[in-house]
Amino acid sequence: MTQHTLDHPAQLAAEVLPFPLIVFDDLKRVLWLNTAGQEWLGVSSRKLSKRGLDAIHPAYSRIADPVFQAIDTGQSVILREVEIAGAQYDLSASYDHDVGATTLCVLPAPAPRRQEHQAALGFGKMLAHELKNPLASIRGAAQLLEPSVSGEDRDLPQTIIEDVDRITSLANRWSSIGDVELQADEPVNLNRVCVEAFERLARSSSLADDLIIEQFDPSLPQGRGDVLLLQQVVLNLLQNALDALEDTDRPRIRVETYYDALDRGADGSRPAPLVIAVRDNGPGVSAELRGSLFTPFVTTKPAGEGLGLSFCARIAQLHGGRLDYESTPSATSFYLKLPADRRG
Repeated sequence: MTQHTLDHPAQLAAEVLPFPLIVFDDLKRVLWLNTAGQEWLGVSSRKLSKRGLDAIHPAYSRIADPVFQAIDTGQSVILREVEIAGAQYDLSASYDHDVGATTLCVLPAPAPRRQEHQAALGFGKMLAHELKNPLASIRGAAQLLEPSVSGEDRDLPQTIIEDVDRITSLANRWSSIGDVELQADEPVNLNRVCVEAFERLARSSSLADDLIIEQFDPSLPQGRGDVLLLQQVVLNLLQNALDALEDTDRPRIRVETYYDALDRGADGSRPAPLVIAVRDNGPGVSAELRGSLFTPFVTTKPAGEGLGLSFCARIAQLHGGRLDYESTPSATSFYLKLPADRRG
């Protein structure tokens, strides 16, 4: 496909749009961009078509993320509230199978969404505060039971105590999630983070062991940060995948860790090449939820609280990383992307 094969009326309509629109071919080359796109990137269409994305400032390199995912998978990819050059944008890359081209649409992230996010976090603080008393009661009851339990069940009270302590710690952090700080800054083995999340999920679901397929990179470099919070991110993603598979024939969850050498970060200076991918073959994320998937209290679960993905995205951000996803009617993948530990 070349620039001359673009439909002329459609090109004229796209030219007058007030937001950037950029078209790529299957070789990840820029075919065309409208005037708004040239002004936003600060580069002419001719220069961009000759030099490709190397012609743009590193601060705009993040626009390649959804485009390359869409081309590689043949699917549409949406990233919400991506920080580019100091502002927040929604990126939508739509792959067209008929012409072999991907169109990237760049829209400013609506400010009301961020305001709603902060209001919802306030409710999250109140909810976390209310959890503390019943958690303390559960812990106390488990301590009282511990001396009287024997046989195969003798480890159960301690397991309850450990899990209550973990939830209490997370509740304490959620109560101040708007300005939360990491409680640890230490080397993290991401493969081990996944294994420990598996073990926690298995305690609450007997189906987990049969559904999960592991594919870990044994040579994966270490990350850095708060192990407890990263475990909770993976656990939330696993639980969401498990819930999504409830009515799926031959359900499967694949968890992968790998190093993405092509990741250059949002501004080219802070790459996040360590990836934990959680994939399921469920029905996918519904179209009406994709625009607000990382907003607190948005959920597809009838009895769900909708805190999980917002929490995950926030924790990824605190670690200098991000949470991305892609979804089709037959598969969903979430990607926790983190920087490697550069202090070793």
